[in-house]
Amino acid sequence: EIYQNCNVFNDGAFFQFTEKESKDENVVFLEHGKPLVFGKEKEKGIKLDGFTPTVVSTKDGKYSVNDLLVHNEKDTTLSFILADMTMKPALPRPVGIFLSLERPTYDDMMTLQIDEAKKKRGEGDLEKLLNSGDTWMIN
Repeated sequence: EIYQNCNVFNDGAFFQFTEKESKDENVVFLEHGKPLVFGKEKEKGIKLDGFTPTVVSTKDGKYSVNDLLVHNEKDTTLSFILADMTMKPALPRPVGIFLSLERPTYDDMMTLQIDEAKKKRGEGDLEKLLNSGDTWMIN
């Protein structure tokens, strides 16, 4: 998602997420392997209550950084939880890499499938294929 201001259609719509005065309180930056902290003095964090993210203070002594949710960009379940946070106004907006998975591309899988078929059936002959079975000539 791109938070770009448009003076005509959505002037100020993303102010709380983009401006220096409000961004620290409303955005949590996702970094793999690091706890989800935010706030002007990094005094707030996200803790999971079951599968529900909640905002806690690390300033009052009840919670520490060790109690906070640690971002794992390889965890698909966590990526859904983080994506859902964008729909909850009481929670900070997560920004960064939600999910990073290594998977084969469509092109690589298709090439592999073609190579396997060639091993089983041979290279193939287009002329033979077109002239096999029932054929007819149109004049």
